[in-house]
Amino acid sequence: MPNRYLLGDGPGQRTGGWKGTYTSSDGLITLHYDAEAYDFHIDAQEGYSASCMRRILHGAREGFGLELLDEDEMEPEILEDGTIRLYLAPVPAEAYTALRLVAA
Repeated sequence: MPNRYLLGDGPGQRTGGWKGTYTSSDGLITLHYDAEAYDFHIDAQEGYSASCMRRILHGAREGFGLELLDEDEMEPEILEDGTIRLYLAPVPAEAYTALRLVAA
């Protein structure tokens, strides 16, 4: 997954938080990230590759600190065009307990 500042307006160009999208090479999966609106979701169109979805989910977690919401927290939506929308949320703080200080 590319650097998030290459995907949309960087923090210096926009107030209120970073906003951008990433679309898979086949065009069937799109990751939406809008910090100001606190809106993080993936839209997957029919025929998407499961391996591509795994890469995007991995990139969302490692690059953006986001993970899928459980179905009991928020069920996926099926949009009018048949696209499936999966919602993401920031990884809970306890998942970052292994961070190390690199500069003080």
